[in-house]
Amino acid sequence: MENDTLALELMHSLIWMCDTSSNSYKHRSEINDLTYVPDMGVNPQATFSIHSDDEDQYRLEALLRNVLMTPICTVAETDYEHRAKVQLHFSGPDLRSSLSQISVADVAPLSMLIETFLDEASRFDSMFFSSKDGQRALHALPISKDWCSIPRHFKAPVEALSTSGYCEIGDQLFRWSPSVEPHMEATRLWIDGKTVDELLDLKAINIWQTMPNKFKVPLEQHAKRVNGFDVLSLAFLMGHYWYAEQWHTVPEDQKSLDEGVLLGNHISTAKDIARLYKVGKFDKS
Repeated sequence: MENDTLALELMHSLIWMCDTSSNSYKHRSEINDLTYVPDMGVNPQATFSIHSDDEDQYRLEALLRNVLMTPICTVAETDYEHRAKVQLHFSGPDLRSSLSQISVADVAPLSMLIETFLDEASRFDSMFFSSKDGQRALHALPISKDWCSIPRHFKAPVEALSTSGYCEIGDQLFRWSPSVEPHMEATRLWIDGKTVDELLDLKAINIWQTMPNKFKVPLEQHAKRVNGFDVLSLAFLMGHYWYAEQWHTVPEDQKSLDEGVLLGNHISTAKDIARLYKVGKFDKS
């Protein structure tokens, strides 16, 4: 019974996440103002797209294409590469009631449902960043091993995970249990016992601590002068002087440097460094 409830809540949350994310553009003003409150229901005729790959099918796609899900939705191809269209068409009073009419636990092994949920929920916030200050109107599911707040929109699946022993809940907070570790490792959210966030922080710390002073000092001087970190300048420096996983004193591509091209995908790492700098994780000159 516990596994049946868990399977239902995880599938419900997965479909809700897809539907809510696909409609985020309709609420851009509220998201920017951090006032967006999502509808926890799901339109029975909703349509959304998901990532699709014939050669390496994603967990979510595999779940939704399962023949047992046909009373709930159908998946069709689109004209766009690596995208599939999902059409909901459940007939019950709401999605949870309709899912209860099928054996969700038979759609896929419970481990697959758990891992798909963790994978999607851990990056759910990507469509809900405010363009004003970079904060999130809706939060992703925390993967930290510490006690964390439960995002309101994940309350039901987290409670079901707790009942099945994958986490514990206390005083409006939750903490992952050891039994979730194989699933976190399978989704690469935890690697060798460390969370991916911890590993990203370690990478950011190493980049900052090994940065040549000729780059670091001007960044620190700017941060002190304006009480803020120049993320774009740091990302620019990384694009030209951080390669082969270490700093260099000569650019990798002089022509691109001369043209002021922003190379690489370093904005995210630069933001991590700025965050760690702000909270005092580095010795400041």
